[in-house]
Amino acid sequence: MPLTEGDQINVRGGHFEVMEVLGDGCYATVYLVMDLNDDNSNLYALKAINKRHLKKNPELGPNLIREVRVHQSLNHPNIINFHREFDDGTYVYFLLEFVSPGEIYDVLYMERSIDESDEEDEESKSYDEDAPFSEDESRDYFFQLILGLIYLRDCGVIHRDIKPENILLTEDGVIKVADFGWATSKPSDSIVGTPEYNAPEMIRGSKKYDYKSDLWSAGVVLFEFLYRKRPFHAKHAKGSKAKERETEKRICSGKIPFPRDSDVSDQAKDLIRKIFIRDPRVRPDYEQVLQHPWMMNWAKQLKVSEHSWMQEIMGHDWMQDWLTQQQVYPPELAQAWLRQWKGFSNHRQHSSNSHSRSRSHSRSRNHSRSRNHSRSRSSSQNSSHHEHSRIPSPIRTLAAKIGFPGPKIDASELKLRSEEYQSGDRITLSGVRLV
Repeated sequence: MPLTEGDQINVRGGHFEVMEVLGDGCYATVYLVMDLNDDNSNLYALKAINKRHLKKNPELGPNLIREVRVHQSLNHPNIINFHREFDDGTYVYFLLEFVSPGEIYDVLYMERSIDESDEEDEESKSYDEDAPFSEDESRDYFFQLILGLIYLRDCGVIHRDIKPENILLTEDGVIKVADFGWATSKPSDSIVGTPEYNAPEMIRGSKKYDYKSDLWSAGVVLFEFLYRKRPFHAKHAKGSKAKERETEKRICSGKIPFPRDSDVSDQAKDLIRKIFIRDPRVRPDYEQVLQHPWMMNWAKQLKVSEHSWMQEIMGHDWMQDWLTQQQVYPPELAQAWLRQWKGFSNHRQHSSNSHSRSRSHSRSRNHSRSRNHSRSRSSSQNSSHHEHSRIPSPIRTLAAKIGFPGPKIDASELKLRSEEYQSGDRITLSGVRLV
């Protein structure tokens, strides 16, 4: 049975109470949970995969191994934190950073209304036509998304499913990339992800694609930020297969359906045109995107003290190292940002110290567990991953059981010995059933 509100999960990996369902997929459900072992009752997102799916689908096991190995190796302010994974007799769990309001898709389409006559029909949904994000807001979010994708590229990771549902937004305006279920560490020719966000080279499947397929997907997201509609959506095709074929045809056509009655600037449109170049060899890279006038003119006006998301991102080691390299922005601009950050950081630290003695660090557990608990973000920078390093890892043990390769991820080797599943044999991990 699926977990429901109020259920408690008490395993060696921790003790949690289920607060609500955040999302549901084919093989996994994501829950908002409260850590009952923590005096602060921090909130997390808990991804639960029922073990019966592992036995039914031989490819799911290696996909989970790849997802964990990719995600737990990442550390960047624009990537959702992976804390740890554990299991019980029924589920394998991934404990992730929780952020609110969450999916930027919900923020983008929060004004929507659904025709009561057919709530399940995608075409019956109607939206407020006014884009909820201004060009400045769109640039804020897009800039952060590109920073996260640059980091993934530098780590040798291709996400392969960039879309608004997999981009989370914090209450402070920080963008975080989530869901690494399709991520890989080498060029691929597999057609995965979501059709409307796939790049032409992924659709053709004739040649292997690389990180520039993620840039194409980010361009679709930017179009959606600015116009509140998907550029290649085949809304008039009947049936899922027909819609997918028509969508792929539109993606490969080279035509970009800019709305005629929009006031989006010509510079923004020009950047979208460049991102939507069909040949990935000619398509710009991330650095060239950030050097586009639509991005550069805005970057020169940025001030750390006026943007809460910059306060968090600028303080991260990766961001400061990236700016110091001065590969994207002019040295004087990079140095100005660093000076802004140091000045702001020193001021914040001084202010914090002056008030620290007046703060109360005790907190009532009963109050913090009430149903009116504020959905604040969990403390993600210092995760409890190392604290629980002695706990047997179901994914690590499964990887060892099936002879999974070492720390370097190799998509070509991500194949389970399917006979172990098909024979019905039980795969165990430290005495706990995986399937």
